[in-house]
Amino acid sequence: MSEVKTEPRPGDRGPTSHRLSSALRHLARVADTGQERDLIDVVLQAAAIWYDLDVRGYRRNLHGRFVLEAWLPGADLRSAPRDFSGFATVSGCDVVRISSFAEQEQLGWHGLPGDLLMLPIPFDAQTQPRWVLVTSNKFDSPVDPCLLMLCQILGSLLQQAAAKAVEEVQQRLLQRLVKSDDPLEQVTTTALEDLVNLVDGAHGRLVVQTGEDRRTRTLASVGGDWLDAPLPISNAGQSVVSARRITVWLTLGPNAVAVCDLRPGPDREFTDTQAALVEAGLMVLGVWLSGRLKGVTGERRPGVPQSTADFESQLADEVRLASRLNLQAGLLVMEVPPASQTGGSSTKPSPVLHDLSRQIRSSDLAGRLDGGHLGVLFLRVGTDGLKAAGQRIRSRLDAVARGAGLSSVRLGLAAFAPGEESIASVVARARASARRSGSGN
Repeated sequence: MSEVKTEPRPGDRGPTSHRLSSALRHLARVADTGQERDLIDVVLQAAAIWYDLDVRGYRRNLHGRFVLEAWLPGADLRSAPRDFSGFATVSGCDVVRISSFAEQEQLGWHGLPGDLLMLPIPFDAQTQPRWVLVTSNKFDSPVDPCLLMLCQILGSLLQQAAAKAVEEVQQRLLQRLVKSDDPLEQVTTTALEDLVNLVDGAHGRLVVQTGEDRRTRTLASVGGDWLDAPLPISNAGQSVVSARRITVWLTLGPNAVAVCDLRPGPDREFTDTQAALVEAGLMVLGVWLSGRLKGVTGERRPGVPQSTADFESQLADEVRLASRLNLQAGLLVMEVPPASQTGGSSTKPSPVLHDLSRQIRSSDLAGRLDGGHLGVLFLRVGTDGLKAAGQRIRSRLDAVARGAGLSSVRLGLAAFAPGEESIASVVARARASARRSGSGN
């Protein structure tokens, strides 16, 4: 950082409410585009104008280090480090102040006339800050509250932009998958191309492993010949997300998984934002594949939900991803009347159960839960949408049950709470809702 000035200009008392209002209006306009870097630049420019300071923006990469990614036009990039592990000390949302010249120089900053300030940009309560603004300040001088407020608002806008980007990716991919009548390999290749382009990746492949012997079949490959390349070794199919590789394992059904494997081009690395978008897109792709590959994955008959173990395994995967990516989702739990209520056994599937497959979207999951209940996982559905879907499904299935001379369906709903750690609490809330609903609601 060269020629950093900390004294206000003559006649300048610092940022006023007018300046703050102007910066906020600018942020609001830029937020409509959803571009993360543009939002960061607005705050850099505002801080530079307010204080006549050189301000830098560092972004956390998938190695856990902060790398220089945003600076003011005309800045001398030789005067500050591009990458240093010292920023690993930034783990929360508190301002980090470094006054020791020795510590400043260890971090690669020389000749500062005051404190080195690190201003983390909060993202959400469960995630480490993705950005840190770095500047200088007078010794022991308090940080201007206007700047701190601007950083807080910037964090909220970055979170909204990330959620918007995830939703757009999922909707675009879902529309492409559901509306296409092309062969499986062609559709998956197109979807994989979308994901590769999304992260500026050079190589990608989508592999399906089925059967107890894990027979491997490559459904799609982009940017290179992946047929003979070994999959990365992981712990029980755990996904690998790093700066040089993103490998996500998706449970499709009994004895079947899909693996999406991406690598960036030469001298490039994935960012955390790109990794989040890939995982969000793969949530949709995995659910769609589990429906298209019923014969391969061993699912028994059309209209018959997954078994308890398979459904709860896949449900746990989707809950984990939804929680990590801060997505809306909900669970519908129902008690379906049997096909025969005369006391005799019946080998015929319940007409209610058969009709259920027509009432849910291809992006939703259906399966049996422990205890005999039927569950449906709705992805990208908030509380209001979940209630509307529940009312529609109950009305339709009750009509089917009455037509077959069966009792009504008992149904309960539970929207995922922020930071939900397990499916157990979601299922418990949905079952409690079903008990309260009674047979006539």
